[in-house]
Amino acid sequence: MVSKTNACLLGLMLTGLVCLHSHRSRSIGWSSGLVGNHAGHGGGSFPPQAMLPGLELLLLELGVWLVAGLMLLELLPLLVPSAWKPRPRVVLLGQVLLGLGLLVQAELVTGIALWPHRCVPYMAPHAIRFWTFNRDTSHPNFTVNSHGLRGLEVHPKKSANEFRILCLGNSVSAGDNLAEKETYPFLLQAYLRKRCPGVLVRVLNGAVYGYSAIQGRMVLEEVADEFQPDLVIVSFGRFEPFLVNAEAEPLPAQRGLLGSLRQAAFGSTLYLTSRQMLDSRLARDYLLQPGQGHYWLLDPQEVDRSDRNAPNGSDGFEVSSQLDQKLQTPLNNRLFWWFFQESRRRGFQLVQYSYYERDSPVFPLDLEPDFVRLRDRVRQVQRERQAPLSWDELQALLGPSGVMIPDLAYIADVPIVDLNRTWREIPNIADYMQDSNHPNVPGTVMQATDIGNFLLEQGLVPGTGREGAPEP
Repeated sequence: MVSKTNACLLGLMLTGLVCLHSHRSRSIGWSSGLVGNHAGHGGGSFPPQAMLPGLELLLLELGVWLVAGLMLLELLPLLVPSAWKPRPRVVLLGQVLLGLGLLVQAELVTGIALWPHRCVPYMAPHAIRFWTFNRDTSHPNFTVNSHGLRGLEVHPKKSANEFRILCLGNSVSAGDNLAEKETYPFLLQAYLRKRCPGVLVRVLNGAVYGYSAIQGRMVLEEVADEFQPDLVIVSFGRFEPFLVNAEAEPLPAQRGLLGSLRQAAFGSTLYLTSRQMLDSRLARDYLLQPGQGHYWLLDPQEVDRSDRNAPNGSDGFEVSSQLDQKLQTPLNNRLFWWFFQESRRRGFQLVQYSYYERDSPVFPLDLEPDFVRLRDRVRQVQRERQAPLSWDELQALLGPSGVMIPDLAYIADVPIVDLNRTWREIPNIADYMQDSNHPNVPGTVMQATDIGNFLLEQGLVPGTGREGAPEP
């Protein structure tokens, strides 16, 4: 009796599927105009917002086919004798196989339908780092490797005379609105190769638009073994406190087995499409803003928290740094010290780069006697046990003193390229800038030259004749 009832329901469902398919065929026109509309945005989204209504119908149809297929298996009892003992197992196995088959079909259909649109934006979701550059982008200014970073793939084995520099940072380092050959890491490589002809200098661009220090840490953890950098330049600005826990550690969802599972899921077109549909409110609030197509991937609870704390009519992300200003400096300091510890553990030279910001204050380097003594104490500990102080040990020595990253860099003997200070002395500095802090093409040439001269003067690149100089 149950099977006969299911057979009747199946007939009604198939009739509805025919009507749904006919309606979808008439209502969806995925023209090439969608590609052109999204090609010029600062990253855009996947899938494009204009495609969501049609995709909802597509996924609905696939879901109904899945249910219809499962109900079709209910007809097996009419064909298989009831006395046959393996019948329940055969039915269960058939249901499992059909379900997996229809899911694969849904993945293939959505992948084929969306592939031309997925290749357009130069930003893409990332399960661990939240967002990165799109490896499949068709944007002419971008070459993206398997790590979602600008540039070609890196051979894991360094040559005998090769010196590798890794630049970590945000859009100032990644090259905002600039072609590959116009970014400062690319120009820095050309400059150093000209000045150091006996060394093969390779500069790798590990910066991504909008990245904070925690995401830079994730990049270093991911690429350090393959890139094997000899020198790492770090430069980060605004920090979003909800990306980490109170100890400045990545959230559990971004680490371990769960992070690996998320990364695998983010390779699925069906998963990405379904998630954006479920997060339609976030898409409506943030996705339509150019250059912010990655925010729909953040934790909805954290976004809600920022949004609730924001003034009426304002964007929660724009004010989150102001609301959590007390957390900004401690988290940045803790993460800078992590980079310092990692540099000693992995054996690379760390360099702090302070880029120019037109409206930001200039923090003077604090050279109080207490900081000088603290620097000597850190040097002594490193000589005795060949390891830097832990963050808790450093905090115990610092006491209630408020410190900034330049102070920590001084304590740790980390060289600082302070363009924020030197560029303010240039009368026509506006001619080198796109906006308040992003250099234009002449600006990146000057940026690469200034950083290159600093590295050469400090003897941080082989072939200068100054490397290995004694500590001051």
